[in-house]
Amino acid sequence: MSSAEVKPKKNRKFGFKGGIRKKTKKEDKPVVPKPAGDGDDSTVYSVAFDAATASKSNATSMLESAKTPIGDPIHVILLLMDPKTRRFELLQLEFDSSSAMVSDIFAQIAISATEPTLKSQEYATLIDLKGAVLIDTKNLAEYIDAAGIVIAVPATTKEDGVAIAKMATPILSNPKVHTMLTSSGLEIADLPEPAVKPVKQQDAATAPPAPARGKEEQTVRSTDRKLMSDPKPSAPSPTKPAPKSSINVFAVAAFAIVAHLILKIHIHYTTPLGPGDVLAPGRSRGMCGLTSLSPFSKCESASMTMGEDNVFQVVKAGEVVYELTGKDCDEDCVSGLSIDKDGKMTINGARVKTTIKPAVEVQPWPFSEDVSIPRTFI
Repeated sequence: MSSAEVKPKKNRKFGFKGGIRKKTKKEDKPVVPKPAGDGDDSTVYSVAFDAATASKSNATSMLESAKTPIGDPIHVILLLMDPKTRRFELLQLEFDSSSAMVSDIFAQIAISATEPTLKSQEYATLIDLKGAVLIDTKNLAEYIDAAGIVIAVPATTKEDGVAIAKMATPILSNPKVHTMLTSSGLEIADLPEPAVKPVKQQDAATAPPAPARGKEEQTVRSTDRKLMSDPKPSAPSPTKPAPKSSINVFAVAAFAIVAHLILKIHIHYTTPLGPGDVLAPGRSRGMCGLTSLSPFSKCESASMTMGEDNVFQVVKAGEVVYELTGKDCDEDCVSGLSIDKDGKMTINGARVKTTIKPAVEVQPWPFSEDVSIPRTFI
């Protein structure tokens, strides 16, 4: 043991101890941390703490010396770890910078440690947070200016300095440890930043129930704060296009309606006149109907027309083949060519006269078989 000694009652300003745990997705099982060389760079270690202790050193009488320190004090934050039991302990030690050696730290472990396994454990080397070894025979001031962190490496471990330093990082970056170290007032070199605890997203099954009526005011205030923190309005969600199946059904329905209307018009236009029918002035019908519009149709075109001049004509191949005339319509007459229920034809309610005898058969078109064809010829 060198001549550098620790000031009485200041060897240990605080104590902090606990255990190291390796986190998994399903549960937190305490395991021995793996070294960095094994390729497990994604391993995350959590820290469980015992109650912090602040007991004074029980070795004051052994460390007192008549020599008065002449240098500035060096504060050492010593981290002790046992990879087998996963226990650790933090000690704060104070040394004289003018004469303290690195080897003086070993003498303080058995005196200041409170964890039995860490107190009796044999330590091989001391390292810094980067895993570099502190040489025992060198002055402590060569490694630490005012305050620094030192890690004691157990003699029984097979891990290298880098792996031990990696194991110590989650301990020193834990918010509780970081708060304790920063509140001590020491400017500790290379102190890791405190770890930020990730926020877990709750599933719908584990989400808390909706607030009761009595908590409406609290809910409104929370909403107001959220709006103040995020003033940008959320963009409206885009309207999803209609499924292709719905579009196909609509198209088929529209086609069916149009086809029905066209067929109805075609049937009405090509139907011959029968009992109860009326062909008003200016109206006409065709024998081929809409099929005459097709260039491939073989239907022989023929039409009947009731003119505004009280003349009914049947035209075939561009030639009038049948013509009937009638009188002007009285106030109470039914204008146009009418066929009563007995099959008798009238024009404007009066008897028709044949002006052109039929050159073709007029039944079954333009008149049905139950219509009486007039024989009067002028």
